This record gives sequence, structure tokens and C-alpha cells, in this order.
Amino acid sequence: MIRAMIVSRQARDDAEAGLLALYAVRTAASRGRTYPERRHDFRAEFQRDRDRILHSRAFRRLEYKTQVFVSGNQDHYRTRLTHTIEMAAVARTLARALRANEDLAEAIALAHDLGHSPFGHAGERELNELMRTEGGFDHNEQGLRCVELLEYRYPDFPGLNLTWEVRAGLLKHQAAQPGAALEGHALGHQLAGPLFGQLDHVAGLEHRSVSQVRARPDKLIFHTRQNLQAHAMTARNVTGNTTVRRQFCPAIRIGPFCHPRSPL
Repeated sequence: MIRAMIVSRQARDDAEAGLLALYAVRTAASRGRTYPERRHDFRAEFQRDRDRILHSRAFRRLEYKTQVFVSGNQDHYRTRLTHTIEMAAVARTLARALRANEDLAEAIALAHDLGHSPFGHAGERELNELMRTEGGFDHNEQGLRCVELLEYRYPDFPGLNLTWEVRAGLLKHQAAQPGAALEGHALGHQLAGPLFGQLDHVAGLEHRSVSQVRARPDKLIFHTRQNLQAHAMTARNVTGNTTVRRQFCPAIRIGPFCHPRSPL
């Protein structure tokens, strides 16, 4: 007879100490939530964040937001939702290869475009122009606003009350700026910042190419190998996606991953 063995949250936290790399964020070392909550008996904090993001209204709205081409007249165009799901899969794979926190990587990936405008980056540029007198529009800051204020699922607090680490990951494009901080804590030490910024760019590059092929194969301007390599990161066989796999990582700069010929 096979007996089920339930792994507690504490046991998972203890296992992270030996499994994750020194630079990885441990669940037990999280800066916590803005509004304190009792920890779950079985789910880790970043797992709870992932689930809250998946059940949010902002996540469901990604289905109708443009990634490259306006959907509705083609079944195979990517939307912000499909882009986000694919990004989360690659993020988990890369986090596992780097011995980073997979749950944290997945949560950040699933939330990274929650604040994006309709009509892709063209829509963001137009909104930014229209709101220039009010400080402009940035989809990363809007995503943070979604999870901190606009979502309202709980009676005791506004927003989703995500952990500091996930919310900091949403400000990935600001992580390299001097003095960048969230609630007084610097963003710069986070691996997630530069990693997700580069990963998002590589995924978007591949999605634009594939959507162009489907939309106007006769007008496609193919990206050269040099163009792809200039924007991609170097890690071999991190993912089955050949575009992402080829040159996967100047942004990580960790050990063997700096060199394209180094085995994982």
C-alpha cells in the first residue's frame, strides 16, 4: 500500500537552504507583505502570490490585449496572455538552471505585464503622451498599482498584498537605475530585475518574428543572427525554444553562464 506523504511549508523552506544558490531569494527570508497575514501550512509565500495573480481580474484582461498584432481575425496571433504564459514557462526553466527561486520567478513572470495598455507598445506610447502633464504612463508602474491598489479581492486590505520580492520584480526596468528602491529597500541586488528585463525582450523579439511570418510572410524582414545575439542571453539548452536558447545571457553574468560554450 502506498501512503501519501504531505510535505509541509516548513519542510519546503528547509529544503531551499540546500537546493538554491547563494544569490537566490529564500522564501523564509522574504521581506514579507505590506499587511501581515498568517502563513499557509502547505503553500510557500511566492506560491500564494502566483495564485493570487492567476485569479486576478488584471490577469484575465490580458487575453484581449495586443502583443504584436491585433487579435480577432487570426487564431494564432499571440496576445499578452499567451506571451505571459510562455514567459512564465521560460522563467521557471531558467530559474531552475540558475538554482534561483522558481516560485518567485514564475510569480514575477505572470505579473510582469498586468499593467500593460491595449494595442501593445504603440498604445503605451500614446497613453504616455496623453498623460504627460500627469507624469506620463509606464506599464511597469501601472502593474504595481494594479496589485497594490486596483485589485480588490480581500475585505481587510486593498490590492493583492503580494510579497515585497514579487512587487520589486515588477519594477525590473528600474533595477539598474542608481538609487532605485521600493519601500526603502534597494532594487539593485535583485537577480530578477536584469534577468526579467532581458528575458522579456528576448521573448518579445521571438514573438514579433513569428507573428510577422503569420501576418505577412511576403513582407517579413528577418532578424539576422547578429541582431538576435545582440539582444539575447547566453546559456546552452536552457529551453527548447531555439530563439531563446541560442545566446541567452550577458545580463546574468554568473559563473559558466557567461560563456556560450560552457555546459550547464
